[in-house]
Amino acid sequence: METVYPAISSQEAVWLQYISEVEELWRGSDFYMIGGRAEETFRNVAVDADSHVMTLDFFVGDDCIDAVTLNLRALPALPQLQAIPTG
Repeated sequence: METVYPAISSQEAVWLQYISEVEELWRGSDFYMIGGRAEETFRNVAVDADSHVMTLDFFVGDDCIDAVTLNLRALPALPQLQAIPTG
C-alpha cells in the first residue's frame, strides 16, 4: 500500500490543514483512516519536599503502565533548584 502522506495525529491534522501543499497531497487520497488510543494521564502525583523526589503513576486509559520516580535535583534543567513548592 502506498500512502499520500505519513500517519499523523488528529492534532497534527489541525495544524497542517491550512498548508496548501499538504492539502493538495491529502486531496490525492481515495480514502482516509481514523484511529484512536486511550488518553495518557499522570495520577497520584506527589512531591517529597525534603528529598526533592516526585512520584507518580503513568496511566494509559484505565491501565497503570508504570510507577515513576523522579529525582528533581538530578534533572539537567533544574540544577539551581533550591526549594520545591508544595502547594
